[in-house]
Amino acid sequence: MSETQDNSEMDELERRRKELELEQAKLENERLRERSHAERHQYQGGGHHTGGLAMASFVLGIVSLPAIFLGGLGWICGILALVFGQIALKDPDYTVDAHRKARAGKMMGIISIGATCLFWFVVGIVGGAALIIVFSILGLLGYLGFLAGGNRPVQYP
Repeated sequence: MSETQDNSEMDELERRRKELELEQAKLENERLRERSHAERHQYQGGGHHTGGLAMASFVLGIVSLPAIFLGGLGWICGILALVFGQIALKDPDYTVDAHRKARAGKMMGIISIGATCLFWFVVGIVGGAALIIVFSILGLLGYLGFLAGGNRPVQYP
């Protein structure tokens, strides 16, 4: 019985040793990751940066709103504001102010894309209806002018 007990104690010690080795490897990996992160920021010149992409998203979002009425420019600026804002929000090293600008630019981009779609859809509907009305009136006037007597149609034998 003592031999079985010794074997179970040895197994337990072996299991604990493996757990400690695994924990030590995890701690070493974490330490290396933090060191790499710190070295990368030291090379970049600091731990937090203001974010050029966040500012680009914000500016493009502002530009995209009046560009709604200019057709393709509203779409392009809105989509770029949305993309740059999304990329900037995924970077945890940006300052809080940069994240706010990225969110604002992203929201203005979404609004611009939707408003551009709506505006040009309405312009298409109204423009199409106006063309139908104009050509209907011209056709009616032509028909009425024909009935008043001016030009008679040529009859072929």
